[in-house]
Amino acid sequence: MKILVVILIFLSFLQTTILPLDLVLVVLFLQSYIRPERKNLILAFAFGILISHLTNQFVGLYALIYLSLVELTQVLAKVPIHKNLFFGGLVLVPFLILEKLVLSKILIATANFWMVGLEILLAVPIYFLLKLWEERFVVKSEIKLRV
Repeated sequence: MKILVVILIFLSFLQTTILPLDLVLVVLFLQSYIRPERKNLILAFAFGILISHLTNQFVGLYALIYLSLVELTQVLAKVPIHKNLFFGGLVLVPFLILEKLVLSKILIATANFWMVGLEILLAVPIYFLLKLWEERFVVKSEIKLRV
């Protein structure tokens, strides 16, 4: 969890300064897709507020968008087919497009849909890295040590 928070802080500063990609949303989406937990909603709210603050936009705008998309992802993660990576990619595309459309309507700006393609391409290695991290280094509650 601590490593994920540090990575999200780094990605939020990277997103607001250098890259116009929304990698924080991609990581939050994939994390909630891999492990649907309550802490994903807390992370979505906190980093939505942080990105709103860093971009000098309406405070809470990104938090509402991130919270709604992470909640929708957690609902879709309960579908039996959710373990298929292709299904996750099909779900990610409309969510990223929806996020760009909402931001363009509220902020009265143009939506750059070419960045959505790049975010989707970057989502594949991010998914495998998060999956590897969750499988190898995160202790699950089902594992109990005998004393």
